[in-house]
Amino acid sequence: MKELKLKSCIIFILIGISLQISAQDYSPIDTADADFRSELKSSYESIFDHYNADLKNNYQGKKKSELLNAFQSFQDDFIKEIEDGIYVKDAKFQDLLEEIVQELQAQNPEIPKDIKILISKHPNVNAYALPDGTLVMNMGSFKFLENEDQIASIIAHEIAHHVLKHVLNSQIKQIDDDISGKYKSKIKSIKQVKVGQNSQAFQLMQNLLYEEGANRRIQEKEADSLGFVYFQKAKFKSDEFINAFKLLQRYDTIKPAGLPKEIYLKYFDLPEQTFQESWLEMEDFSQYDYSKFEEKIDKDSISSHPEAMERITALQKNFPELKTISPPKNPSENFVELQNTANWEEVPNLFFLKQYGMAIFISLLRLEEGLDERFYKYWLAKSFEKVYEARKQYRLNRYLETVNPPEQSESYQQFLSFMWNLNLDELKTIADFYSKTEI
Repeated sequence: MKELKLKSCIIFILIGISLQISAQDYSPIDTADADFRSELKSSYESIFDHYNADLKNNYQGKKKSELLNAFQSFQDDFIKEIEDGIYVKDAKFQDLLEEIVQELQAQNPEIPKDIKILISKHPNVNAYALPDGTLVMNMGSFKFLENEDQIASIIAHEIAHHVLKHVLNSQIKQIDDDISGKYKSKIKSIKQVKVGQNSQAFQLMQNLLYEEGANRRIQEKEADSLGFVYFQKAKFKSDEFINAFKLLQRYDTIKPAGLPKEIYLKYFDLPEQTFQESWLEMEDFSQYDYSKFEEKIDKDSISSHPEAMERITALQKNFPELKTISPPKNPSENFVELQNTANWEEVPNLFFLKQYGMAIFISLLRLEEGLDERFYKYWLAKSFEKVYEARKQYRLNRYLETVNPPEQSESYQQFLSFMWNLNLDELKTIADFYSKTEI
């Protein structure tokens, strides 16, 4: 159950970040390590057994059974992710994260000693806490954050979620509401009306979503405050807690962009297939007035996270010393190396996660930046092969977005239009051409 994860800073943005290493000899991190996955799966099956045993001892009746059912569903999904290779075995990332956790524990004795940390292949800035004390840090966090202290601020925030038992408490609240019949009378009355039943049912659902969103935003601010207390006591620079939030605010407004129109002729005018201007044709959305369209569900009201600036303001109110912030400190050489690795892993990770359209988009961006042609042409081939297969099976919308002007930059709309304009044979020709590249 993904909703059990109280996610922090969920953003996926794409900006041109210069890589400082050569990919000529770079090989993506191997997640096919059968021994690693087997050991990790076995350890978490044991961890979950102990956690479920604690639930059985601490709760009774319907509350116990509902909690066990909810967490079992989530645990099954988590074990499946381990089997699929979502989690990364890499000593350099692992060592840094564990060092941060140990420093926070050393300076804050109230933090449990059983904190565990994993690295996922997801290329966006995100971290979350599981109810058993596991923290998951996305590899993309190393790409977009600037130094170890900013990574530590995210970890401190997630530890606070765990200490405050936010995941467990949220689930208990839902069960208590159900047991108490909080909404049963409203549902019953809606069933009895003959006119306007659908609108009343929608209003009830909307209120439930808004209430849940409001509760989670409160939890986020609680974790911000307690996380900063933990962070401040450790060796980390206090300013970086706010600097991390400022980066999140900055990146939250950036959309995939930066791909020039000329790149399509450069990389898709092939010996076996002449470039067609019709591939760049875009649907005319200029006559559509988006201001007249109103969402039935307000996104801000159901969001589990307050806006970054709102969180910064709350922190500065509670901790006046945060009102004057110095620029971010320089990263260590070790952190720069991890940043570079996260950059090179971005496209392989997108491919692994079956985000084939985005893998192509980023590969083209990197090629335009003059980065390793062999590496990115190889991933162009693999991604186009998957797009071809998906198009053939009428499943392309699972792996490639459709054009949505209010939510996308002009260059990303152009990219999506180009991809959707290619027919099966054209996709196959592109895939075959670039498949000659090896890494």
